[in-house]
Amino acid sequence: MRRALSAIGFHGTDKSGSDGILREGFKISRNNYDWLGEGVYFFQDAPVRARKWVEKRNEPTVIGVAINLDGCMDFLDVSWYDTLSKVYKEYKAVCQKKGVELPEQSGWNHKRDKIVLDLTVKALETHNYHIRTVRAIFKEGRRVYPRSAFQVLDHVQIAVRDTTVIEELWVEKRE
Repeated sequence: MRRALSAIGFHGTDKSGSDGILREGFKISRNNYDWLGEGVYFFQDAPVRARKWVEKRNEPTVIGVAINLDGCMDFLDVSWYDTLSKVYKEYKAVCQKKGVELPEQSGWNHKRDKIVLDLTVKALETHNYHIRTVRAIFKEGRRVYPRSAFQVLDHVQIAVRDTTVIEELWVEKRE
């Protein structure tokens, strides 16, 4: 019997944001820089990285959650890349046919990734395959040392598209 994967995620916000989450639950983000598509974003197993994300905010707060990864488009598993590539090619062909430029990707702007991910999820939905979370490695920051594959802000990120997969929630104690 296959056991569903799970993960611990950490979401950085400020005190008023955490109060709202505790009162009303998480709200799905739909920003252009949301590279994994629509969702609530978490740093997997990385409370320090979540705190670093919000360190300049007023009263930075980190919320921890247990996430059920059943129904996860998991880019830690290479099997998803063919599907994503196929949808990208279809999207590119539609843009070319309409004479529309593909969205640029630079810096914090991940609009192309967001569109392709959201289109992929929508295509899978038509085949009754429901994506509830998306997980991938995010390379970020300066190199740890010259020619290193490690960057100082590398992390695994999870976008929760269906908040019913959040099985537990807590506020991290400040160190």
